[in-house]
Amino acid sequence: MNEIPGKKIALDMPSGISSDTGVVLKCAFRADCTITFAYEKIGMHLFPGNEYVGEIVTKQIGITDESFLTQMPGVMAFEMEDLRFLPKRASHSNKGSFGKLLLIAGSVDMAGAAVLSAKAAYTAGCGLVRVFTPEENRIPLQTSIPEAVLTTYHPEKLDASKLSEAMKWADVIVCGPGIGTGDAAHQIVKTVLQKASVPVVLDADALNIIAEDTSVLLLAHTELVITPHLGEMSRLTGDSIAFIQTRLIDTADKFAGKFHVTCVLKDEHTVVATPHGRTYLNLSGNHGMATAGSGDVLTGIIGSLLAQRADTETAAALGVYLHGLSGDTALKKCGFRGMMAGDIVNGLRDFLAENQL
Repeated sequence: MNEIPGKKIALDMPSGISSDTGVVLKCAFRADCTITFAYEKIGMHLFPGNEYVGEIVTKQIGITDESFLTQMPGVMAFEMEDLRFLPKRASHSNKGSFGKLLLIAGSVDMAGAAVLSAKAAYTAGCGLVRVFTPEENRIPLQTSIPEAVLTTYHPEKLDASKLSEAMKWADVIVCGPGIGTGDAAHQIVKTVLQKASVPVVLDADALNIIAEDTSVLLLAHTELVITPHLGEMSRLTGDSIAFIQTRLIDTADKFAGKFHVTCVLKDEHTVVATPHGRTYLNLSGNHGMATAGSGDVLTGIIGSLLAQRADTETAAALGVYLHGLSGDTALKKCGFRGMMAGDIVNGLRDFLAENQL
């Protein structure tokens, strides 16, 4: 049937596609347009089902909130009107009013992750960003983002007192972008997990270190947000990427519940799962954002929202949505192929300005 010429329309869901997971059940109808009823289905947005639905048109058929008898759909998605949940900014304020973020990022010859995360955090509204990074990154950081405060260390001899002082200063800690997996990085991650008293966002190499023994997540005495891509999630769970990709929501939900973290599982449509059983599926963004450093930008945005006193759930889910909108804004200037992570930061600035946020 898929080979027959002419426009193909599916009703509710294309036959052969799981409405819950997007999995192709042996064979499936590939539609040009899917007319669905009441609500869009999860499987319409998850790979590979999203390649079979075509244009999505939602029609109401009398199903109301009351129809669910208080058992509302378990997966939510942010829309433009939900930007009202961004942290409020008082006119009578100073830089301290908008939070202090400690960014533990970068390693020798790897300054870019720190630069991108710091720029994203400032652009998303954070008042103060302090970067804890090797001394070798001083010049690149001071040149690229002079607004950031620097605390540097020597990886071969980490000064634990410097790290401890910086952690006490912070309202939120972001740890992991580009830090490597050497001895110093292991010591840093262990210290953050054991001693942090403010919310912590764990990304990239911090997750690769944690993957060696995920039980260390249970040592934390504060709220944790983790932001793995599929490869990092594979290392954290021991499951293959192919297995996870067909069970994105289930994988994120189970990990969040087991380790009491907010799990931001990054994919074409990122899943945000909370330890309390609430789940979000992100519908913003585009494939131009599949570029080096895009995840560092996301981490900076989430950390920034936390620093501005957003709760963990809102910071993670709204941060992912805002990141996608930033990429959609950047797309207008850069196109898909030309987009780089720095363009997403610029897209964030432009989007916030255009919408007076």
